[in-house]
Amino acid sequence: MIAASGPDRRPARLLVVEADGTMRDLPRSELATLLDAGDLVIANDAATLPASLRGTHIPNDKAIEIRLAGWLSLPDPTRFVAIAFGAGDHRMRTEDRLPPPRLSPGDHLRLGPLEAIVERLLDH
Repeated sequence: MIAASGPDRRPARLLVVEADGTMRDLPRSELATLLDAGDLVIANDAATLPASLRGTHIPNDKAIEIRLAGWLSLPDPTRFVAIAFGAGDHRMRTEDRLPPPRLSPGDHLRLGPLEAIVERLLDH
């Protein structure tokens, strides 16, 4: 990708939810056909990764949720910056969540069929 041109979004899709609750999937190129004069379009360009992984902190067998916040570096798709939460899931208010287990570099996490290793902790 060349920064001046932006990412290639040709395969992007739209999820359309009608007033009656029915849903349909359309190509992004169809957006203009859905709009009327005076409509307001709000776009989220946060570029978040849709990944919330529940699992276990192996050293102490405590529940943990890991939310992937971004790739650590491209082109390596196997290393991420992540946020750790204690027991619960993404449906709970953050302020109602338990703190995550104490993490240390080298700790192993079981996330479903995956295993992750904590490389380092960021000071937040």
